[in-house]
Amino acid sequence: MKAIPEKSAFSRRLIKALQDAKVEITSPTQLAREFNKRFPDVAVSTYAARKWFHGEAIPTQDKIRNLARWLGVAPEWLRYGEREGRALTAQQPIVLYSASHLSVLNDYASLNEAHKEVVRELIALFMKQERQS
Repeated sequence: MKAIPEKSAFSRRLIKALQDAKVEITSPTQLAREFNKRFPDVAVSTYAARKWFHGEAIPTQDKIRNLARWLGVAPEWLRYGEREGRALTAQQPIVLYSASHLSVLNDYASLNEAHKEVVRELIALFMKQERQS
């Protein structure tokens, strides 16, 4: 059956990506915990992580994309084994938008132009302070 080797191959690539990224994960519980710390909006159960770890299941595409960003590999490689090599560098930040982020963006979009300018100026001020600290 083709699905079994495909799931096993995914598991091997996941473990290799963890090792290459110097992420010390030795159990599905650790994998779920570390994944959920980084991606709380798409959290996984220990049971799901166990299935990934042991080649019994392949994550959904959104989880594969998050795993790939976390581990600095191409999502295509992680899922299918294609495109060897790294997709991301350690310097690239992971940016995730939660429902609350999107709500703020929607609120911003509904402001008049004068208020949008105030918000942009505040953000610019905060960013300047962040770069200085």
